[in-house]
Amino acid sequence: MKKVIIIVLAVLLAVDLGLLGFGIYQGAPKKGGVASEAIGGAPAASQNLFGGGTSNEPTVDITVENLKNVSAEDVAAMIINASYNNIDIQQFYFEANVDLMIGNKSFYSDYYRAKNGVNMFYQTLAWTGDYNPVQVKIDYVDQRISKLGDISSFNRETREWFYSVERPSVKSTDLSLPDHTPYNIYSWYDFPLDLGGVKSAIDKTAGRTEAVTGSMIDGSSVKVSEVTDKSGNTYYLIKFNANIANAQASEETMKRFIASSGAESQLSGGVTLNTVSFEVEIWKDAGVFRNISYKADVSAVVSGRNREVTIDKKLSFSYSDNDCSVAARIKNLADTQDAGWISKLSEANQAILQSELEALAAKNPSNQEAAK
Repeated sequence: MKKVIIIVLAVLLAVDLGLLGFGIYQGAPKKGGVASEAIGGAPAASQNLFGGGTSNEPTVDITVENLKNVSAEDVAAMIINASYNNIDIQQFYFEANVDLMIGNKSFYSDYYRAKNGVNMFYQTLAWTGDYNPVQVKIDYVDQRISKLGDISSFNRETREWFYSVERPSVKSTDLSLPDHTPYNIYSWYDFPLDLGGVKSAIDKTAGRTEAVTGSMIDGSSVKVSEVTDKSGNTYYLIKFNANIANAQASEETMKRFIASSGAESQLSGGVTLNTVSFEVEIWKDAGVFRNISYKADVSAVVSGRNREVTIDKKLSFSYSDNDCSVAARIKNLADTQDAGWISKLSEANQAILQSELEALAAKNPSNQEAAK
């Protein structure tokens, strides 16, 4: 079972390094992370976040005319189009919480992504009790700085992690944003249903196009409503279930679902989808995500034994300057983990980082200490 869970969470986090064979120096574990301030909040109306920072108009329209007559195809298009707007928006941040239960054992993982222009912060953490990896990967200006480390403890009640990611490595890289293709909904958000696109999880492109499809969504379960938050901002609340028959019969969807749920290496004996339900929230005016969540109950064969597996996953978004600042997250790592997160950057990039921290502090006086 230990081996099962290690592989399960390695796949779940989509870590692109060899987790089972690394040797690294670790210092004293420290509490990690930057407290988010505006999860669930709308992009500020005063911010020009599209068109290179010159417009508030979303690149792709996600609105629907008749909330009582929304089809599975409409829902798929709304989700894909929102993912395009999140490519084009100047900045966003999300934190993802994943609870996985195999039989009567629970396992946890969190991951975070901050985007500001083409700069990107990405961190993954997993707690199995036996093998507990953390990875940080940051693309900044023209460099990638990263580290794979160990988690010493995890508080499941407060979702606090203690870990070490010292002595990061740095290399040159070219930064760019992805094109408007459905693949982005899988790569950035690990969405488990096949909503279309040429790029396939099973490396088969024959017969596939960039067309968006709602065939994996149960049209009879679709419910879309408008909700207004306390600040007067409106978002779409989209509820739907997977079309179990179509999903079960779709090799592409099953591949994506199994990979996203962390069972790719262990479920070759068979998976039966029982229920998979979704809630997706999209800000109406900005056309970008507020929340993405799904819950799944499946029957699976794990190491030759029948197991009940449940997955509860939620991605919560913020668009505030503080949450979305990649520079601030680099500074936090330098302050709490290792000064090398800054000192190993090029002198030019250190100057850019300092300038961004000062600009952030000027917007919010409470951040002035962080800029020092």
